[in-house]
Amino acid sequence: MRALVAGAVALGRMARDSVAKARRALEEGDEVLARRLAEGDAAVDRAARVLEGEVLAVLATASPMAGDMRRVVAVFKALTDLERVGDYAVHAAAAVAGGWRAEPDLVAMAAEAEAMAGAATLALGREDARLARRVMERDGRVDRLYRRVRRRWEDEAGGETSGGRWLLAARSLERAADHAVHVAEWAVYAAVGERPAPAAGEGTARRLGLSSGEAP
Repeated sequence: MRALVAGAVALGRMARDSVAKARRALEEGDEVLARRLAEGDAAVDRAARVLEGEVLAVLATASPMAGDMRRVVAVFKALTDLERVGDYAVHAAAAVAGGWRAEPDLVAMAAEAEAMAGAATLALGREDARLARRVMERDGRVDRLYRRVRRRWEDEAGGETSGGRWLLAARSLERAADHAVHVAEWAVYAAVGERPAPAAGEGTARRLGLSSGEAP
């Protein structure tokens, strides 16, 4: 069981590091770093597949009970989300083609997603429900930054497609943060035995399909 949790934490750190590289690539317009990030994403995928196999082996042979079963379920469910954090980091970094440097709000989105991925991973490893809930609360900041970036590009581009890749980067970072929230939710489940209900807020409404993502 300790090995499973340690594996999930290691995977989470890989995902967090991917977002950190994406942030630096966006901030510095570093196409080389963006390419290296894309090339290295396979390692995140492999680590997730290996850990998934280990989880299935534990379920098949160890018959975990009570708290151990919660931990196994939490790790198993978090795997996909951690892998997707890495995927979205790659998608976001791809926007630097041509040496473009991101605007401050986009860099801030990346920094928030990076911090959320790191804290969610720590919460999962420690079964720290309080820390996990703080991660969930941060999601609204990312949503607000995303809408601000989107409105600015739409206004400046006048509906043209020139800003499309930057909007895609912002959307990718927003999704990375959402997956970090999911990891935090599974950390709460591991700690208390119940996955938290979505907190009232912008990110929650959008994830449930109750909002178009617009705000006054």
